[in-house]
Amino acid sequence: MPLTPNETLRELRRTRGLTQQKLADLIQVSRSTERRWEHGHIQRPHIGQLKALAHALGVSMDELGFGPINQTVAPRIDVSTEPFTPSATSRTLMMMCKNERVERRSFTFLVGTALAAPVGQYLATPSLDPANYDRPGMRVTDEVVDDLDAFNARLRVLDDWGGGETLLQAVQGQMRLVSDLLNNRSYNAQVGQRLHSNIADLLRTGAWISFDMGQHAQAQQMWITALRAAHTAGDHALGALILTNLSEQAKEINVGDTVPLAEAALQRYRGNNAKVHTLLQLQAAQAYAYSGDSSPARRAIDASFTHWNNANRDNSAPSWTYQLTEPLIHGRGAGFSYYAIGQWALAQQHLHTALLTQEPNTLCCLAHGTLAHTMLAKTYLKQGEIEQACLTVTQALDLFGADINRSHQARTHIDYFTRQISDYQSSPAVRVLIDRTHSLTVGNV
Repeated sequence: MPLTPNETLRELRRTRGLTQQKLADLIQVSRSTERRWEHGHIQRPHIGQLKALAHALGVSMDELGFGPINQTVAPRIDVSTEPFTPSATSRTLMMMCKNERVERRSFTFLVGTALAAPVGQYLATPSLDPANYDRPGMRVTDEVVDDLDAFNARLRVLDDWGGGETLLQAVQGQMRLVSDLLNNRSYNAQVGQRLHSNIADLLRTGAWISFDMGQHAQAQQMWITALRAAHTAGDHALGALILTNLSEQAKEINVGDTVPLAEAALQRYRGNNAKVHTLLQLQAAQAYAYSGDSSPARRAIDASFTHWNNANRDNSAPSWTYQLTEPLIHGRGAGFSYYAIGQWALAQQHLHTALLTQEPNTLCCLAHGTLAHTMLAKTYLKQGEIEQACLTVTQALDLFGADINRSHQARTHIDYFTRQISDYQSSPAVRVLIDRTHSLTVGNV
């Protein structure tokens, strides 16, 4: 039986001695995207990726087997060139909703100065006072927006449960609804602000789902559109959060963009909400740490804890700060950042605290708990404590078992750790752990 294109890609990679990560690096995509190609979860790379794959593997595009290459490619969609005005926001929202079903290769991906241009424009353009929109027909009230906000909250929770294409379609359907309300209904200035914040939050959720699926260009364009909607709403806290999401993406795509985006988020938010400040400082800490800037990373970690100590006295935090908890601050904040700058003991201290303080039997516990266990194991591995490292990951598997497959991030970190310890298979503990994680992968595929 002839191989499928996805199987052909896997065999070509293996015969050339390339790991999934190495091939992904060569063609400038994430490993999760390359893995999805090989397993058939993404049926076809776009034309630019096919060219890069053919070059990296030393074959023609025809030999990859993905079909004819003389296909019509949709026009590239780039929403970053519009000015930050309410009318431009309306145009870009309509563009994003209209093109939701376009092949994902249609979206333009920006790095460096190209990405800095819309971010700089966002920072430099003052928000305008909202306007009243008096049109015939139904008038949108605050009660309607309350229901829309509640629906957004449910979508965020469902994303915690696994995300994926089906949820992305639900988010896009809701985007069309809110966009229709904005463009065709009547509402006062306050409701207009809230509607723009609502659709900015929807776009942010959709972007995160796309990012988690390896669709980086679509995710970035949705985040930029969300940034525009947040600007129109005058919602600087949400705008800052979106900039931190872009900074998080940059860690996988172009590390050089990570710090400027995190610093732009700090620059944009001038409010006094302690939870928002905590979140922004945590992202700045990770950005500095991943860029190798240890001193500003440590200052940002300290600042995040200072703000967090004041957070309990502030009940006005935005709803999207619900995941900001003490375990997350110690684990994915301080623990990850100290690991990135090589401070193993401090990383272990915070990761242990994260595991001791997390709430059991929640999906956040699944994702954050697995990540904390895995990062803690990596600190042991860095110090040559192989058996302790395996024991720590085994504890995560004992707690969550096959449920780990429900969290893409948890699964990715487990897979990454398994690759890291593959050089130590002389250890019985390593062989047992590799067999166990392999059985989870087989069960998932």
